[in-house]
Amino acid sequence: MPEVHNRWLSLWRDRASFLVSYPPIQWGDPVSSSDPGTSPNDTPGMMSQPERPPIQTAIGPVNLIWDISITIEAGHQGWITTFSKAGTAIISHETKAEPWLEKKATKEFSDLLHSAIPELNKGLVRERLKECFTEIQDSPDGQALVSEAVSRILKETISVSIERSDFPSYIITLAGGRNLSFKAQEIAGQSPSPLNVYWLSVHPKEPLNANKRDFQKVIEYWLSIAEEVAPAGAVSPWEAIAEPLQDKISQLSVSHETAGLIRNGLYDDGEVLWISNVLIQAELKKQGKDSDAASFSRYLKQAGYLIHPSKVFRIGNFIRRAWGFRSDFRSSEAPISSFASLEDDEGDRI
Repeated sequence: MPEVHNRWLSLWRDRASFLVSYPPIQWGDPVSSSDPGTSPNDTPGMMSQPERPPIQTAIGPVNLIWDISITIEAGHQGWITTFSKAGTAIISHETKAEPWLEKKATKEFSDLLHSAIPELNKGLVRERLKECFTEIQDSPDGQALVSEAVSRILKETISVSIERSDFPSYIITLAGGRNLSFKAQEIAGQSPSPLNVYWLSVHPKEPLNANKRDFQKVIEYWLSIAEEVAPAGAVSPWEAIAEPLQDKISQLSVSHETAGLIRNGLYDDGEVLWISNVLIQAELKKQGKDSDAASFSRYLKQAGYLIHPSKVFRIGNFIRRAWGFRSDFRSSEAPISSFASLEDDEGDRI
């Protein structure tokens, strides 16, 4: 565990009124420590872990009052605070969060200490605990304090990639080449359930038991080292509809007359390729997306394929709505057909 920084010690020594009664915090040997610069994958010839902030899962012992010290360490399900007298543990208490985040922690601890050592003044101990927790929380060592779950994840994280797409994917590469994959909504929602499930999938015998605060800290670190990359697959799920539509119309004859919208569903006016709404809806229906045509049109606009708002063409007694595409959306090698005019009229935009 890192030693207390000189700046932090000076803060304690500057509190002259407090030091009249109590000595400055004295730190003993850490209960547990970890080398923040060592990765399980840091071996010759292997990818090294990215630089990460110092992490530790325990802090203390810290002098509290008289010969009583306090140690805080991460447990499997929370945080364990241990009080020792002259180096011998007398009280151990577990909280779900760090003790300074628990509203009733200082009162509970002072009551426990008073029960074990009746001559202690509970009010004085409570104030001393508040002082101690504040200094620990604001210190470099306190800020490096993380839960066991967070420590395990950070130590094993090798890299983070964000695949750019309509729905980004977050790929976490772990030591040994294993991956965790998160959807954007899972990162945004910060629910620990997906994290615990995915972790168990690569560590079947090592449950993580992370909570929401753990996941928030992990996400903060992941995003700090993440790199955006091109997706391995489709950029957008709408590609699965646009591509078959393109293949289909490339096999059909296109006309330079509006009658083509009735015969084959295609009409090229020299600037815009008009594709019948019937053809487009058929492709959307195949993918179960026929109720979301608006999202498909937005994708087509963003991709640069759709260049004109849809409009209704009146052709004799027929009406046909068509979408305006770039002419090169259809293969130039596809056939072109001519049809007898059915009273070609300019389409009325709707």
